[in-house]
Amino acid sequence: MTESLHVLKGLFGDGAFTFEGEHYRITEMDGRPKPMQRPHPPFLIGGGGRTGLEFAAREAQIVGLAPRLPGGGRADIRSVLAPATDEKLAWIREAAGARFDDLQVNTYPCLGPVQITDDPRSAADALSKRLAERYEVELSADELLESPHVFYGTIDQLVDKCQQLRERWSITYILVLGDIRAFAPVVERLAGR
Repeated sequence: MTESLHVLKGLFGDGAFTFEGEHYRITEMDGRPKPMQRPHPPFLIGGGGRTGLEFAAREAQIVGLAPRLPGGGRADIRSVLAPATDEKLAWIREAAGARFDDLQVNTYPCLGPVQITDDPRSAADALSKRLAERYEVELSADELLESPHVFYGTIDQLVDKCQQLRERWSITYILVLGDIRAFAPVVERLAGR
């Protein structure tokens, strides 16, 4: 990934680009068409572990928060909870240094689509049961509702949650899964804030 990002940035730049690495070798290639955004379009790089997040913090313009995938095809579900997110943001801040204020931090509802509901606790309880069956992990409704990866609640509650994500973790970029039209009132209320 390090080499491919270097290659993309080089090809988006002005003039011919040459690169020789372990995985890529390019000689005097002038990538075209050139992007309108300069020096290149923003890159979103996501990760759940320290190495990926530190790389994203140094190289990307948007850092995506994701679950850790320690191996065996099973996500570390606790890695999407608030305490793990505190740790991830510390890694990102340290690796980004002075450029942290220029980054966007991204999250998405990786445990299931957004649910507009008057009873978010019941929705979180149901999610807790599914996670216990699939991943053998016991999580409370409160832990899940606090997670930056779970979006259950009324429009007012989700507006508040988005503002809290910005204040606590500098999250300003949210990918919405599910019925995006149902989430539109949240976006309307947050516009310009």
